[in-house]
Amino acid sequence: MELRGQFLGVLPSGRMFEFQVEDSGEIIAGRVGAAIEDAGAINNCLNQPVVIRVHVREEDRNSPSRYVLFGYEAEGGGARG
Repeated sequence: MELRGQFLGVLPSGRMFEFQVEDSGEIIAGRVGAAIEDAGAINNCLNQPVVIRVHVREEDRNSPSRYVLFGYEAEGGGARG
């Protein structure tokens, strides 16, 4: 799944991210997948428009969706993962 929006933050050692979806304003959080070697580099894209590629796993209606980031691209170029 591709989503447009902006990264709000990343914890490189924990490999976790937060992202605000452009259309809905929803804030999602998830894990930075192994396809992205340098999770800390995401901090260079904070509060800038980006497109991310995530796997989404939905357990059931009562559990939040789980996101795994496997790629991102700053609008205007610079693909990662």
